[in-house]
Amino acid sequence: MVKRFTPIRIGVGSGRARQVTSASELQAILRPQLQAIEREFKRWAKHMEEETAPIVVDALKPTFEKSQKYCPKDTGDLVSSGYLESRKFRGNVVAEIGYARGNKPSYAIYVHEMLEYRHKAPTRAKFLEAAIDEDLSDIQGRILKNLKIASGT
Repeated sequence: MVKRFTPIRIGVGSGRARQVTSASELQAILRPQLQAIEREFKRWAKHMEEETAPIVVDALKPTFEKSQKYCPKDTGDLVSSGYLESRKFRGNVVAEIGYARGNKPSYAIYVHEMLEYRHKAPTRAKFLEAAIDEDLSDIQGRILKNLKIASGT
């Protein structure tokens, strides 16, 4: 579930404006208001940073489920090696969807790439690639929709 950001509320006061006589006086009036804007922006940026990884994983879940349906299941080892996760890497969110981490099972790449072998439908070679190709525009749409919700707009 995407957490919606509470919209930023900024005020510049009410009542009559008084005449400012110097730059230092104007600076003293504006400084607290600008600091409040900066605090709200930092709060928003932190919120968006925290929400990005779950949003990307949620956007990839239907694709992962489709790849699980397409994945050959002769022994069950290959399909159970599937994973979907996100992490931060060098300050960025990285999502990873895949099979056979650590090369277990070792035959995963062959099953995925060898087109000459026939599989009982709906399983197939290129099971992960096919799921991503079919779902790419939907993945992007889900990410954008949930980022918009998270941003509070």
